[in-house]
Amino acid sequence: MGISPDEFWRLTPFEFNLMAEGFVAREERKTSDLLYLAWHVEAFARAKKLPKLETLMKKRKPKAQKKAYTKEELIKIAKQKGLAGPW
Repeated sequence: MGISPDEFWRLTPFEFNLMAEGFVAREERKTSDLLYLAWHVEAFARAKKLPKLETLMKKRKPKAQKKAYTKEELIKIAKQKGLAGPW
């Protein structure tokens, strides 16, 4: 998850859980993006005629995604819930 052992031991279980959820969400998005790319690469490899690039590059509305929290946002949430930590 990119945190040092010292940083880990200073977290409360709630804070760690929030960080873990954010990490898992980011990894799931990365995996989804890679699968999407791999599917299209193979689909284009099998196509007899490629679609026009302009058709492929048209703007699409992004899907609403769960927000990944920064460390500062996690600390703010913890403080709002009345938690006191060594941050």
